[in-house]
Amino acid sequence: QEHLAPALRARVALHLRARLNQHPFAEWHGRRALNLACADWQDVENRYLRGEVVVLDEFLVAEALEELYRVEGLEATDWNSVKGGGYLGAMYREDGFAPPVIAQLANDLEQAMPRLFRAHSLLMFWGFKHDTTLTRQYQGIKPHADAAAVNLNFWVTPDEYNLNSTNGGLVIYNRSLGQQDSNLLDYNNFAVTGEDFGLGEEDILARVPYRQNRVVMFTSSYLHATDRVEFKPGFQACRINYTLLFGYVEAIRCWKSHKLEGGDRAAAARHRHDALEARRLVERQMAS
Repeated sequence: QEHLAPALRARVALHLRARLNQHPFAEWHGRRALNLACADWQDVENRYLRGEVVVLDEFLVAEALEELYRVEGLEATDWNSVKGGGYLGAMYREDGFAPPVIAQLANDLEQAMPRLFRAHSLLMFWGFKHDTTLTRQYQGIKPHADAAAVNLNFWVTPDEYNLNSTNGGLVIYNRSLGQQDSNLLDYNNFAVTGEDFGLGEEDILARVPYRQNRVVMFTSSYLHATDRVEFKPGFQACRINYTLLFGYVEAIRCWKSHKLEGGDRAAAARHRHDALEARRLVERQMAS
């Protein structure tokens, strides 16, 4: 603050010393956040365990959606992690971001898909708020992988603010990173680009367009990136997404089809075939 003009320093100090706008943790106890009516959850669980990228709409109940957009997204004071890609983060560890509705959602998911989420507990979560001008300039979050078993990513900003309904969501690549790639965090870096991975259109497993209350669930070691963001300007129009990470990356096996040799080539071919089928399933789902 010492380099700021006195008037601006006074304004900044008010926010730095402000109390966090948080709700009692028990507020969502006994209230459901997950919309159980949006899917056949046993089928969803089976599809994920087969290796599919799962896309669902109407993921949250209306009250949870409103909570995560308006209360936690617009009114909460936890959005303090400034990111290089033109977006803000509200992080559980760094910012104390702990919405009770997220804890309830994790409990609901465990009840809906016990085989998956009793084996993989919630380890980390965050929210990202993309500035409509800066994100367009930097093209959002670049390809990266997260150190977890299951990645669950969903969006809460109303569709009326999205200027292009064909993009603004998530791009998932048919390329996985695992422990053999050193530290996954080395690849979760704004300086690392798709070119560094040698990624092209032919490597895309799924391109999921943005839609409010849509969730994408996939193996967390898959490289994934924000698709091009074209939202209206304004604070309420910021593209807000939440990411929940479940389980440890050691619990999954990531095929390195681009490095496999010799006797593993047959396994690589099967992996590529399964990935292609998964991509086709996602494309049919998005077209329906």
